[in-house]
Amino acid sequence: MKGMTYSEAVKQGFRVVNRNWQLVLVRIALAVLSCAGFLFIVVIPLVIAMFLLGISPVFLSKLESSPDIILTQYFGVAVIAGLLLLLYILAAASLGLYVYAASAGVIARTVKDEARGFSMRAFFEEGRRLFFPVLWFATIIGLIAIGVVVCFAVAGVLVSAVITYAKSQSLSLSMFLGVFFSLIGVVSGALILFGLMALTVYGMAAITLKGSRPAEALTETARYLWRTPSAFYLYAIMASLYVVLSLVLALVGLPLKAVPFIGLILSLPYQLLIYAVQGYAGLFILSVAFVYYHRTADPASGRGTEYPEVKVAGE
Repeated sequence: MKGMTYSEAVKQGFRVVNRNWQLVLVRIALAVLSCAGFLFIVVIPLVIAMFLLGISPVFLSKLESSPDIILTQYFGVAVIAGLLLLLYILAAASLGLYVYAASAGVIARTVKDEARGFSMRAFFEEGRRLFFPVLWFATIIGLIAIGVVVCFAVAGVLVSAVITYAKSQSLSLSMFLGVFFSLIGVVSGALILFGLMALTVYGMAAITLKGSRPAEALTETARYLWRTPSAFYLYAIMASLYVVLSLVLALVGLPLKAVPFIGLILSLPYQLLIYAVQGYAGLFILSVAFVYYHRTADPASGRGTEYPEVKVAGE
């Protein structure tokens, strides 16, 4: 099996993401398109519907104090608003998943051959190739996440019952059990969260680099993470740094909100800057994970990851 150090993965990850820096612009365009979509799919149709029904601005001002008034007097409008919002969420989620799948495919191409860079033709080819595999894989991960949440909820009820019983016996014992189970919950929750995120990212690597099917990618990635815990540690470190970076950017932007007028003007470009930086950081983490997987996964042959090439039309 080919080995790889973290520093090598980071350096190669930088080269990969820099050859595909245009994906950051694609993500910004996606954000702008999502905002425009909300305006045209939800806001404008609702305004037109309210105008046709003769809903006055006075009625809208009453919604702040009595939001349930729209359900009693204009239930149909509330239903239409819910359906339009659902339509927007489905459209935005589908478009976001398409962009994510296409971005992962473009990055995977560069990981396998650094001479390849970004092109819109390759982007759309990878989006069409990977959309449904990524959709089914995301569905599987989502079902697993729901199952984990349910298990945590059941465990929380059981722990609450145990602490309540311990409180009737000894107050100090109940306090000790409360702190103990809280620590266990935080640690196990963090491990499971990072585990699911690592499973998702390296599963995407299996789908894009090897062409694995969603179910196969899940089992292969689980075995890979069990066999190569360094991959999990690498992703956990990168994800933690991403969280720290996001917090720092958010804290730096707080003074802008304190300035009445100028802050409002500067907040929009700063939000775009934050989104661009976060987009680059997210693509960098994806690139590092793909590079590390490409060099350390061992698909039964013992020769590293010599995966079949995925050709893109026009190349």
